[in-house]
Amino acid sequence: MPGRFAVRAALLLAVLAFVPGLLDPFMATKAALLRAAGFGLIAWAIAGGGARAPGAAERALLAALAVLAASTALAASPALALRGEIEQREGLLTWLAVAGLFVGAVRSHTGAESRERTLDAIVLAASLAAGYALVQFAGFDPFAWSGAATYTGAGAGVLRPGSTLGNPILLGAVLAPALAIVTARLAAGRGDRSLLAAVAAVLACTLAATLSRGAWIAGAAGFVVSVALVRPAWPRLAIALGAPLLPALAWSAVALRGAPLARLTEGAAASSAPARLAIASAALRLWRERPWLGTGPDGFGLAFPRVQPLEYWQHLWLGMPAHAHSAPLQLLATTGALGVLALAVWAALALRPLATASGSRAGANEAAGEWGALAALAAAALFNPLGLAGAAVLVTLLALAAAREARPASAPKARARAALVAVALVALAASVPELRDLGAAGRARAALEGSLALPEVERPSVMGAALRAADDAVRHGTRDDGLWRLASDARLAAARAGGTVRAPELAQAAELAAREAIALQPSRASNRLRLADALAVRAHLDPGRRDALVGEAFAEYDAAAALAPADALVLVNRARAALQLDRAPDALASARAMIRMYPAAATGHALEGAALLALGRRDEAREALGRALAAEWEEGSEQQRRAAASLHEALGRP
Repeated sequence: MPGRFAVRAALLLAVLAFVPGLLDPFMATKAALLRAAGFGLIAWAIAGGGARAPGAAERALLAALAVLAASTALAASPALALRGEIEQREGLLTWLAVAGLFVGAVRSHTGAESRERTLDAIVLAASLAAGYALVQFAGFDPFAWSGAATYTGAGAGVLRPGSTLGNPILLGAVLAPALAIVTARLAAGRGDRSLLAAVAAVLACTLAATLSRGAWIAGAAGFVVSVALVRPAWPRLAIALGAPLLPALAWSAVALRGAPLARLTEGAAASSAPARLAIASAALRLWRERPWLGTGPDGFGLAFPRVQPLEYWQHLWLGMPAHAHSAPLQLLATTGALGVLALAVWAALALRPLATASGSRAGANEAAGEWGALAALAAAALFNPLGLAGAAVLVTLLALAAAREARPASAPKARARAALVAVALVALAASVPELRDLGAAGRARAALEGSLALPEVERPSVMGAALRAADDAVRHGTRDDGLWRLASDARLAAARAGGTVRAPELAQAAELAAREAIALQPSRASNRLRLADALAVRAHLDPGRRDALVGEAFAEYDAAAALAPADALVLVNRARAALQLDRAPDALASARAMIRMYPAAATGHALEGAALLALGRRDEAREALGRALAAEWEEGSEQQRRAAASLHEALGRP
């Protein structure tokens, strides 16, 4: 049946698909493919394809989509709520796509055999992702990824592979439910025991390598629920427990070098725990501001800077989360109480047939893998985001549960098959321009990052490539403000590094790109910050318009600070601009404001020292630089620290 094929293909692609070189190689690709499959399945169902689905679950799903549509329409940025952020793509379009996946899976999985084969597809996708993760861990990844996650708590850097998901947490959210399905089969004695034991070992070892405690809890929850429902005899229980656990323990001891134990014993003192509490506090504040419909789907990242607690950057310096790091909190903040309630009712009605079927011993045994996978996903969602792949697995499992009440399928209809293919192809074609722009943006970012590794005199040589790629990314009038910010960054970097001939022209082009970003998202502080930086550079390069441009630049710095009161980068850039424009008192005020917020960060003290030196207060400047050297420097700032140390030493000499 084409519906089953589309559902399984969507699962495999949601887990495995990525395109290296894009600004975001993972989520944008997965979202495009999910939209193609989901919209195609909606067309297939409307054209009469598959079985007749249970009415209650579908009506609840339609009600949930109506609430999400209302949340989108009333969001601070309806356009963002519709499409979602680049790094997540959890907007209304993706919700519609996963709804299509649910409808298609319900209508095409009326038999136990078809449900088992789709569970096989989940295990296959997770196993392939696990295999690639182990290749990454071994150092044989054919792709060079920037920003790969590492863990240093064990005294040495240990890679946390992200595999085809791009993130170890999202990888764990896929591995845990697959492991639950496999262990349920081992416990029940169903399938090839040797093959299942090997798959369980690979999944468990990779789950350990993610070093995600939320994923470990998810794996444990899935195992407990699966085994509790099967209630196996001791020999089968020993196999189900030993097949994943013993290889994982050996792997952890030999390959992970004690990192799992260090991760487990970090406790509440670890920087991630207070940071997560700060994010949770911000999520609850956003919910209290808009309790019924929230900020709009995927609106957390846009709204977070306005409510960012100081504690967040005090524990995790720099960075803005796009997710609340807990699916319930994310839904509460972005879709409100009505959205959470509507989605909970839909899930409960979808699960009712599975609960009914599990009433007997035989039914519980047959459904153990599904319940275990659902328990694993619920535990993972409580502590972490699920991502698009995890969401696709969850929605498919809900559909398999609901499909037990679907009426027998009608004869296959050629028009339904044609509708599926046609709509999927149209949806895929509609995503091509977006992926093209993200490809150009990826080249621009790679060139900019590459230039930072070069000496300053060599940077102009690579700026041409960055500029061309950034211009290509926005050439077609993209509606993503992130791409316009990148274009502004590239032009401003070229203005700073390209000498005096084209510098004024490039600074003005950076200003125009920042204004385009503001037009798309006026409430995003980082857009205002780009404009302020561009205006400050223009003021430095254009003495004739200096006063007007300076006034406008500092007004934009103030606007950015109002949108993100706890964002130290606004104060850092403001202080640096003030120093460049010979406004040392302003630079000193910005530096000291930053020190009041983040006294442990070195940057504020270093800027204070620079401002004091510009004011001729040499002894005070040396004291400030001494405080900077004793404070915490962010990763990658070794050159700035050496410069501060050299200046501190020079100021100590007569």
